[in-house]
Amino acid sequence: MSDAAGEDDVATVEAFRAAQNAGNVEACLRLLAPDALVDIGTGRFEGVRRITTLLRLLARIHYTTSGDPARRGEDGLLSAVWTVRHDDLRRNGLGELVVSAEIRVAAGAIHLLRTRATPETLERLRARSGGGEGYGEDEPLGREP
Repeated sequence: MSDAAGEDDVATVEAFRAAQNAGNVEACLRLLAPDALVDIGTGRFEGVRRITTLLRLLARIHYTTSGDPARRGEDGLLSAVWTVRHDDLRRNGLGELVVSAEIRVAAGAIHLLRTRATPETLERLRARSGGGEGYGEDEPLGREP
């Protein structure tokens, strides 16, 4: 893949993040492929209807990400580490979460957006819950759906 194509893919992801941070569901949808998969660890959302529902929920709770733009890995996926903030985290006294993201972009559209809480974030959540299990026990990053 050329550097220009890689830069375009990163620009697509950054445009999606900017739209999501602004709560602009329609702009987010324009950047997703019709067969996109959004996998947030606690749920997998496939198809426009399900992803629209997720994006509307995230807009209502003022979900935002911050952090450096994604970078291309050896496997062709883009990867990033982002800080997530939203109203539910604030209400529950959790502040923010740090997540690892893997993104596949092709032909100017996001086909896969997968996020997982980082090990440090999972440990903080476990400690906060009294050491309970169940946080992040799903499949790790690095596996295709």
